[in-house]
Amino acid sequence: MQEIAMSAVIKIFQVGARTYKHVMSTAHDSVELRDESNAVLLVFGSDARVRSPKGRLGDFFVEVLDGLPRWVYYEMSGQSRRVLSPDRHVAEVEVSREYIGSMAACQAF
Repeated sequence: MQEIAMSAVIKIFQVGARTYKHVMSTAHDSVELRDESNAVLLVFGSDARVRSPKGRLGDFFVEVLDGLPRWVYYEMSGQSRRVLSPDRHVAEVEVSREYIGSMAACQAF
């Protein structure tokens, strides 16, 4: 018996006038950031790595800060560290919003 790959929208949000969504994909055991045309912009893997179509962008780690666990995102290119939400899905939305903002800034030039 072959397993059927399924996906489900887990979060819809807006950045400016555009709508984006996070989709849980059982085929890849990941969460995908998709735009209005359903193109995959980012993939948040179960291995806590973040990838774009161009390659790996960064990694999530859980760190205990002030006695509480938080998701921390380490970006590969700039070696920057961002402390995010204790909830992974909220942290993924924060990274998605920043990625979308940086894409829009690059397109403006």
